[in-house]
Amino acid sequence: MGYSYRPPMIEVQELTKTYRHFTAVKRLSFRADPGQITGFLGPNGAGKTTTINMILGLARPDGGEAKIAGTMFHELDDPVATVGAVLAGGAFHDGRSARESLLATAAVAGLPDSRVDEVIELVGLGDAPNRRVGAYSLGMRQRLSLAQALLGDPQVLILDEPTNGLDPGGIKWLRETLQRLAHDQGKTILLSSHILTEVQETVDTVVVIAEGQLASEFSLRDLDSDAGQVIARTPQAEGLVAAVQRDGVTATRDGETVRVSGMTSLDVGEAALKAGIVLAELRAEHLELEQRYMELTQGKGR
Repeated sequence: MGYSYRPPMIEVQELTKTYRHFTAVKRLSFRADPGQITGFLGPNGAGKTTTINMILGLARPDGGEAKIAGTMFHELDDPVATVGAVLAGGAFHDGRSARESLLATAAVAGLPDSRVDEVIELVGLGDAPNRRVGAYSLGMRQRLSLAQALLGDPQVLILDEPTNGLDPGGIKWLRETLQRLAHDQGKTILLSSHILTEVQETVDTVVVIAEGQLASEFSLRDLDSDAGQVIARTPQAEGLVAAVQRDGVTATRDGETVRVSGMTSLDVGEAALKAGIVLAELRAEHLELEQRYMELTQGKGR
């Protein structure tokens, strides 16, 4: 009898959590898939942290369930190799060095010391591994938190506000690192953040919750297609209009700028190439994530 490998994913089904007379999360269902970065968004008090805590077994749900790789967290055979987490306000002993902190975690998890050195370099702390954590900036602490999450080379990463304290260079580094882990290594990443412009540059799909309930779930590709317009600029604008004309397509010209509805930017580019038209600019006009987010959550924050 053979066994097929099931890529690990995060599955939340009818998840509910009530504190006294307040329901923080109400029958919430969504999933985060392998090879993708899923943005987890919502106003303050929407239930994001409570949901993350239930996924990680830090809070017990009153209804529903949250599974990682088809299993609840406390039942995972090897949790360190399955899931890593960066939580807001991650705790480290200020008197220990970063390397000492990671060595302690590695020892408990049965990981070799060499893995500690690998993740220190990976997160960009190679020049300060022996400095006391108490002397670290907030951004350096965030890098250390990510190093700890990556120690077991987990297939699932759950990150709560990971850009907190990072400078623009650090945010760019984090974006590229997460995209490499998801797109090149097939990891499942769930990322909660309030920086919507950065989320739009980083994630593949978005889950928005409000008042503890699912408000919407969509891919950024769908967000782009909702705008349904491609902008092209060329000295041969009239020729481009003629080249893209077909049923279901609308093209309008304003000087050297052509606006096309009903085609993707790839289709417009191919039509221009076939017609021998040189393009100075070609881009999809997309709906901003912030605009969609505000439409879904207006008046629902605390």
